[in-house]
Amino acid sequence: MTDPDPVALGALPDDPADARRLVKARLVPEDRVTDDLVHRPVLPGIEAVLVFDLPDRLVPLGPRNLAALLEAAEPTPDHSDEADDDGGREEVLWQDAFDHVAAEALPDIDVEEFGEGVPLMLLASNSFFCATNALWIERFLDPPPHGLLFAVPHRHVVLVHAIHDRGVGLALPNLVLLARHNYAEGEGAISPDVFWWHEGEVERIDVVETTNAEGTELAINVPEGLAAVLTELGAGG
Repeated sequence: MTDPDPVALGALPDDPADARRLVKARLVPEDRVTDDLVHRPVLPGIEAVLVFDLPDRLVPLGPRNLAALLEAAEPTPDHSDEADDDGGREEVLWQDAFDHVAAEALPDIDVEEFGEGVPLMLLASNSFFCATNALWIERFLDPPPHGLLFAVPHRHVVLVHAIHDRGVGLALPNLVLLARHNYAEGEGAISPDVFWWHEGEVERIDVVETTNAEGTELAINVPEGLAAVLTELGAGG
């Protein structure tokens, strides 16, 4: 992904204020971002990049045309010097980009089961921005006290399990396998990882793959807080 060329930019509205309305945030692996993109980290190993969402293509937003969009930013409500400098205006642009996705890239929601009574929620669509919905995953269900497990294996799906009971002991290893499979097979791969959402914070679940004469084994190393949850629910070990 590189800074947009003049031909691509020629398809944008002349008015920067109109061009701002086309800006959305798309998730990509952190190893795909370069300095000629406007990007920021949003999840462990995952970055959001700003793009213009045109009818027939996505055009990456680069630093060369960022300044014009910042000039077109509306004054912030508090009119503070800090909020109205370039940094504050860029924050407004990012929020607009996320809001555009939330309003226009609504996923289809389906619920399946890993096993009896162990649900898996799928947020899926053909949109290139579907995975961005993982950044406000709590809007799609009422998170239980122990939080959520989720994965964003590719751009068209978010996989979610709400942690209610010991069924998480079945959900976690199956979600790890499902995430890795979808990452390998899906279009627009993002991450093979599974994450734990709890009280608005996100932690990555570490998975170590080893290969021996008998095949491949996966060792799942959960964060300390999640380990305590698994023990409390009788799903540890």
